[in-house]
This record gives sequence, structure tokens and C-alpha cells, in this order.
Amino acid sequence: MRDTEGKAAREAASASGAFSPRGIDRAGESALSFQLEPIQWYSDDQNQNGANYDYRFDFPNSFLWILSQESTETEIKITSPELQNFKGRFQFAGKNRDFSPNDEAAVRDMKRDAERRLACGEVAEEHAKNAEIKRLTNAKRKDLASKVKVVSDRPAFGYDIKSYETDGRDRYIEVKNVTNGHRFFLSEGEWLNSRKRKNYWFYLVDERKRRHPMISCVKAEQLTQRNLQPVQYLIRY
Repeated sequence: MRDTEGKAAREAASASGAFSPRGIDRAGESALSFQLEPIQWYSDDQNQNGANYDYRFDFPNSFLWILSQESTETEIKITSPELQNFKGRFQFAGKNRDFSPNDEAAVRDMKRDAERRLACGEVAEEHAKNAEIKRLTNAKRKDLASKVKVVSDRPAFGYDIKSYETDGRDRYIEVKNVTNGHRFFLSEGEWLNSRKRKNYWFYLVDERKRRHPMISCVKAEQLTQRNLQPVQYLIRY
């Protein structure tokens, strides 16, 4: 049985006008209010369903109007990125530029920059993965497409995505987001893996056209030591 105190409280609230019976529209009211009574929980479903009566709204018509609102946001659909052969030309690393100390440098939020770079990298990896699945599916190799996976959480591998050629050979992919400029960075592990592993690729993801991101595919052999410019140094002691 439902508790008699809850029933008495609701009857008292109804008599005082704290809430209106269903079907009555208080046209003079301008706001939505409600009477909240603690719910009594029951072990069986039949009594539990009855606990819904513990909520009463003072302005039912307004409440229904609120529930009927629909989102006006436009859904943006991003098409699957297309793969294309790299059409650019890698520059030879030049001499280190002249350096002058800058005591007026602007303050930067380095933590936020790192978080942004991480997020951009993850988005680029997802684009590259989807493009690989599409490539293999179009080649009627759904069996291989189902095996494509992101392995960037294992940095010792030296690549981001494990994929396949249509004949079943392994394809190792290192993904770089180049949306902010025509350059990208390599770790020593990535560089050495690109020299030692067969069929190693760099996928350069450009999101400047967000609905149609482009991915340029670069075979590792297209890069040489002459294209590398040192920007960081390791010191041991």
C-alpha cells in the first residue's frame, strides 16, 4: 500500500492551490512550478509504477510546450576522407636560422597546447583509419578492412595504424595532422621504423576543409636524411 502521509500531503497541496488538476489551464500564470514529494521505493514492479504520481506540475500546458521543443542545430555530416598520392616536394633541411633572444615573448598555455595537439592527432588517426577501411572495402577485401586498427597507444611500435595491402601484405602507417602548416615532426623511433620496416607510409591529414578532409599518402622512401632538420637535442649524464 502507498503511504497515507504522502496521500494526505498531496490532498492538502491540492486544496491550497499548490498544484492544479490535469486539464485546467491557469492562463494567468507566467512560470512553471512543481510540487516535489519524496518517492517511496518498492521492491515489486506493480507498486513501484505507482510512485510516478509523486510528481505534480503546476502549469501542465507550459510543461508540455517545453517538452515539445526541437533542436534547431544543423547536423554536419563529414564525408569519408579520400586518399591521394603526395603531390608536393620535400625540401632539403637548411642551416639553422640566426637566433636572437626574445624577452617580449607572449604567454602561452603550454598544457592547453599539448591537449590540443593530442586531440588533433586522434582526429587525424580516425580519418586515416576510416580511409583505409574504405580503400580495402572498395577493393572487395572486407576481410582485411575489418582488421585495420589504431595502435598509437603502443608508441614502441613506431607507427599509428596497422593496415594491409589488397594482397594481404602489412601496411604500416604513421599519421600526421598537417592542418596548421606544411610540416610535421618525427620522433627518432618513427624515423628508424620508417627505415627498417617494409611498406611504411606517412599519411598527412589536412582538415582545412573540415567536411572534406584530404589525406596525402607518402611512401617512406620519399623521405631521406637530407629532409630532416634537428629541432630538439638529447643530453645524457
